[in-house]
This record gives sequence, structure tokens and C-alpha cells, in this order.
Amino acid sequence: MERVDLKKLHWPELTLVTFGLLLVLVLMVRTSSSACQHWKEDMIHLSGAFLAAAGEVEYPQAGAATEDEDRASLRNVARRILDERPFGCL
Repeated sequence: MERVDLKKLHWPELTLVTFGLLLVLVLMVRTSSSACQHWKEDMIHLSGAFLAAAGEVEYPQAGAATEDEDRASLRNVARRILDERPFGCL
């Protein structure tokens, strides 16, 4: 098995590896920010609302019937939350 020393790597390869490591580090720090955590919580609440609406359609006797206006409002909220995603938040 051939062993590659650091000295034998070419500068473009070292530059790409360094850039990749920095990018991963920045994204890790960014995704743990409070703005990103707040956005993720909003997404969890939104997915719960979609599941509740789907349950009302599947089992109408379980709760109040979901109107078309309510569904449109839920879609608008989903579009707003997705548009407000902070940069780097995965």
C-alpha cells in the first residue's frame, strides 16, 4: 500500500481540502445558532399543523372540519417560514 505524504500533495489539492474543512466548520457553527434553532422549531410546529390537518381530513368526526381557507392559510404560513430560512440553516 502506497503512503502519501503531505509534502507530495499539490497546492491546489491542499487548497481545496482546506476550503472544504473551513466550509464544514462554518456550516456547523451556523446551524447551531439561535436563529437556526428558532427556525427549526417553527418548522416542527408547522409539520405538526399539517399532520393535524391531515388527521381532520382522514377522520372528520375527531374534530372540526378543516376549511379550504384554513388550508390556504397554512400553505401561506409554510411559504413564509420557508422563505425566512436563515443562511446556512440546514
